[in-house]
Amino acid sequence: MSDFQNSSSNDIKASTNPLEDESGWEQEQLPVTEPSDGQNEQGPESDDEIGAESNKDEDREQESRFKDGQILRFVKVRFSGNAKAFPFYIGKRQFQYGQTVVAMSDRGMMVGYINSFPYEKVFEKSLHPIRSIARVATPEDIKQQDDFIIKEKESERICLELIERYKLDMVLTHVEYTQFGKKAVFFFTAPARVDFRDLVKELVGRLRMRIELRQISLRDRAAAIGGIGVCGLQTCCSSFLSAYGNVSIKMAKNQNLALVPSKLNGVCGQIKCCIKYEDEVYAEKRSRLPRENSFIQTKNGDFGKVLQLTILEEQFEMLTDKGIIRNYSGDMFDSQLAAPVGKKFPESFEFVTRDTGPMITLATCLNLLPQYLPKVAVPAPVEATEEVEEEVETGTEYDADEADLDSDKDNDENEDDDDAASDQDIASEVHHPAAAPTGPAPRPVPQSPAPSPLSEKEQEQERKKQKERALQRFKKRTKRR
Repeated sequence: MSDFQNSSSNDIKASTNPLEDESGWEQEQLPVTEPSDGQNEQGPESDDEIGAESNKDEDREQESRFKDGQILRFVKVRFSGNAKAFPFYIGKRQFQYGQTVVAMSDRGMMVGYINSFPYEKVFEKSLHPIRSIARVATPEDIKQQDDFIIKEKESERICLELIERYKLDMVLTHVEYTQFGKKAVFFFTAPARVDFRDLVKELVGRLRMRIELRQISLRDRAAAIGGIGVCGLQTCCSSFLSAYGNVSIKMAKNQNLALVPSKLNGVCGQIKCCIKYEDEVYAEKRSRLPRENSFIQTKNGDFGKVLQLTILEEQFEMLTDKGIIRNYSGDMFDSQLAAPVGKKFPESFEFVTRDTGPMITLATCLNLLPQYLPKVAVPAPVEATEEVEEEVETGTEYDADEADLDSDKDNDENEDDDDAASDQDIASEVHHPAAAPTGPAPRPVPQSPAPSPLSEKEQEQERKKQKERALQRFKKRTKRR
């Protein structure tokens, strides 16, 4: 606020006491009772006196309660119409996000809501003053706050009428009732200095309460009113952002944004706040990528000129010295890898082609330089044990049995009516068990590992088993007939 407005605001505070009547004399003031919590009947004289007294008391209390290096628990509380969330000490008390509480704001005791989860901080003298939450808001506090909203709308309507009457070059943003309805704060924006002394006197006469006019910036106006950004979400300044910082065009260039006002400006007409707090992420990712229009050599030996960067995906597009445009991942760039000495980039190409294959990455590239090849540990060979051999043999025998049963089913379905031929087949199976059965070819059997050579005793046992299986098949066929 300008010097002219500061001097006028001092005059305003001296002439806007609600206890002063129209005749000009002032009634006897009652002393402010302790503690000064903004809830006594007469109300505090001014917010400055409350802040001075409360800060002194809190400083004395904190010097005795807290020590340097002690870990404290805080939450942030946001008040309606205020763009900034204030930290409050909670100690061992538990609060939930979004819970309504009563606490001392920069404009007096107000109803606000918890705007963060509990977090810890090491105590230092620079944290003074440390404020505490007075209490959890009761239904009466919330109802009173709702009643104040109705009165604020009426006060806003009166102020707009007076601004139009006095033809003041100012835009009223909103009105807030503080000190439990004992004071009204009018927030406005203006391009230049405004003489609003006549306006304040008129407001005092009609509202009969202390009046304060406070000039704010366009960002504060957007944070107090709220709105929806171009991204479709609630504006950052009215939801979670507590400090705006300085936003510059250099940050927009660093993020490859189009330098068009309609793209850069937010709903308040200023450069978007998200460009500020997102710039750190872009700066970190850009540090791992080459500069645009620079000549580099990638880890796979390609030499060329960088055409375009995709910062969030950490990718870049490069025109090689062979006239091929390719996409590379960020891990293919190494700032310490210098370009080959004496190698020049061609001034022109007969034709330029674009590689439509997959993006070249460090993991999938086959022509990496030797120093960047990953070291792969070769596993030791596993020696076969006797248990593994036994399992292989057992599996082979099981598969042979299954193959025999399948061939029996096929033979039964396609069995010939000629008894002599069937008897001849059965006799051949009894005397020559190793011979293949007649009929349609059996289904292919999945190949299994070759068994180890058997001894003579094991071969004799195998032949006996085959004979027994042949006799069982013969008995089954005779029963069916």
